[in-house]
Amino acid sequence: MSFLSRLFGKKKQEPERFLQAIQVEISSTCDAHCTFCPTAHLKDGEEPQFMPLETYQKLVPYFTWPRWVYLQGWGEPFLHPHLWEMVRLAKEQGAKVGLTTNGAHFTPENIQALFQHGVDLVSVSLAGATPATHNRVRAGTDLERILAGIKEIVREKKNRKSKEPTIKVSYMLTKDTAAELPQAVKTAYELGVNEFYCTNLDYVFDEATDQSKVFVYSGDPDPEV
Repeated sequence: MSFLSRLFGKKKQEPERFLQAIQVEISSTCDAHCTFCPTAHLKDGEEPQFMPLETYQKLVPYFTWPRWVYLQGWGEPFLHPHLWEMVRLAKEQGAKVGLTTNGAHFTPENIQALFQHGVDLVSVSLAGATPATHNRVRAGTDLERILAGIKEIVREKKNRKSKEPTIKVSYMLTKDTAAELPQAVKTAYELGVNEFYCTNLDYVFDEATDQSKVFVYSGDPDPEV
């Protein structure tokens, strides 16, 4: 084979990944006490529940199927004692890894670990652009500390000249937080967040939570639609 053939020849093809993503809930406990979250209210007083590492290891062979493995669910992934081992195992299968977090655990050690273990995406949950609103709706978290953590991750990305992890803000849109949406978008942009999206309450467990929804569907489907 000539030099040019070797240089421009076909590269080895990776196995086809026929799933976009697999979501794994490694933690069903959270240290926040959000007003709209069933984890905070329906499981109050229960012992923390974490997926055993042995159970997770049984899933690892299937991580060759998706492009992404999302370690998220109703709980906080940063509380899991084996989080970084779980990230490593997923990355070894060639999958990209994403996390969704309440943002309360952006310690210097955890921020460095995000880069050391190659986390590809971090989605941070917010519910307001001011501490008065966010800290009330997402009780147990502190908006100023969360924003400082995001700022530090962005700074570390620049220092490392790295595009990862992608930083997303997941903004819970309710009647309490809707008015602060423009300011939240502005703050995220100024911090260097890559993506910003809103979520609507799609699971409610009491009347008060149901009344806080911004987008509400009621009635029977239109047969002509």
